[in-house]
Amino acid sequence: HLYLTSWGSGCRMKIRTLKPEEFDEHMKLSQYAFQIELSAEELEQARARARCEEVIVGVEQERIVSQVRIIPLEVNWNGIVLKMGGISSVASWPESRRSGHVGKLLRHAMEEMKANGQSISMLAPFSIGFYRKYGWELFIDRVKYTLATDKLPQRMQNNGKVERIQVRDHAELLGILYQTYSESFNGTLARTADWWEHSVFKRKKGDAVLYRSQNGTPEGYALYKVKERRLDIHELVYLTEEARVGLWNFFSNHDSMIDSAVLHTYSGDPLPYQLNDPRIEQSIHPYFMVRIVDVQSLVKQLSFQPGVRDQFVLQIHDEDASWNDGLWMLDITEEGKGSLSRYQDGTSSKRLDLSIGTLAALLIGYKRARDLQQMDHISGPRSEAVRLGSRIPEAMTNFMDFF
Repeated sequence: HLYLTSWGSGCRMKIRTLKPEEFDEHMKLSQYAFQIELSAEELEQARARARCEEVIVGVEQERIVSQVRIIPLEVNWNGIVLKMGGISSVASWPESRRSGHVGKLLRHAMEEMKANGQSISMLAPFSIGFYRKYGWELFIDRVKYTLATDKLPQRMQNNGKVERIQVRDHAELLGILYQTYSESFNGTLARTADWWEHSVFKRKKGDAVLYRSQNGTPEGYALYKVKERRLDIHELVYLTEEARVGLWNFFSNHDSMIDSAVLHTYSGDPLPYQLNDPRIEQSIHPYFMVRIVDVQSLVKQLSFQPGVRDQFVLQIHDEDASWNDGLWMLDITEEGKGSLSRYQDGTSSKRLDLSIGTLAALLIGYKRARDLQQMDHISGPRSEAVRLGSRIPEAMTNFMDFF
């Protein structure tokens, strides 16, 4: 697709997909914007894996001035898998910044994602405020728990076995354990074999262990690294309490060779409550953001809490995706099936007003309706906000990846 955009200076920017012969130019911009320097080998690996059709560029006088990449991914949400457009490589040359280039590319990206059936989008923000302007909202906070050796979980009786593994020899098994674990959260990535190989194993280097129950059933794993008397647990996955205890027994056995253990996890992880002394160092970091690309499509795919048939009048504000903006009727059946249709009957005293970002935070389970209404992120009768919140399944959000 080719689009022409006029700017006040009289310059015209073309928006189109990246051409294969522009790969080097694309990578130069990425390295400059993100202040990284790839080796010749890394550049060739990137070239071999490049999918130019995923990259949208803004071009002026045949020169790339800005870019956005849409990675086709899938995420878990209320027991189903949704198509998701992962936004990355958002960049402009400094001389082209603050000209609205990136905003135009993001709006174009939303049109592309909608056409591709990707009803939601996610990204790692360089600036939360910047992406909030375009409809993205936070959905996960990452937490870092730092435990001195005397605060490590007390060793408990456990009949299972922890075995050291080579990750690539057990990639399929790790994938099965991860997917089962990740389905208990909203927002987790549905990882493919390719993603494990080129993202997880590449980013989370170190050691790996597998937990097996007494009868040999795999029930958990951990990816971790020990260096300079610090144990970093990058991924801790368990399907049973027995597996959690067994893996922590294993980590507690490192007490003579470390000064501290650091667990990188999600906000809400129950570890502190399960410690004899939960007064450990905790730091929280707002992490990934989500955006509803196509609200009508999303609502149709989601499951709501079963109950009586309910209807809600929603005024959704979305300045950057006109197909989402406006007055809607949300209909939820007794079975919990939802649908959105344009509301044609004028205003309603029960109407709830909210932005597309607020709606995303609500539906994914990051924030509750009554709290959003209390903070004035939802305006309208409190009773209606509470009623709407009661039909949204309670869920914990998580995201263990990066792009």
